[in-house]
Amino acid sequence: MAGFLPGPGMAVYYATKAYALSFTEALHSELRPRGIRVSMLCPGPVPTEFAERAGLSKRSMGPSALIQSADYVAEAGYRGLIDGRRTIVPGRSTS
Repeated sequence: MAGFLPGPGMAVYYATKAYALSFTEALHSELRPRGIRVSMLCPGPVPTEFAERAGLSKRSMGPSALIQSADYVAEAGYRGLIDGRRTIVPGRSTS
């Protein structure tokens, strides 16, 4: 979700995510006529071993209603790509 928001204290990280989102959206349009699918997966917080090693507890990841399992995010990403969606935000309807 960092590509959609400013990130005080983590400006380079958030800016990189915004660039990746913009680049993906452009590639999606440019390559679609060739039958090439390009999608951007934008999950919210996902409790993984990476998050655990970074010292992030579920509580520090934000409201529990926003936390999604890695399995759920992977499934949503796969389905979104197969459906030809440009941007995939698990748990929401997107284009």
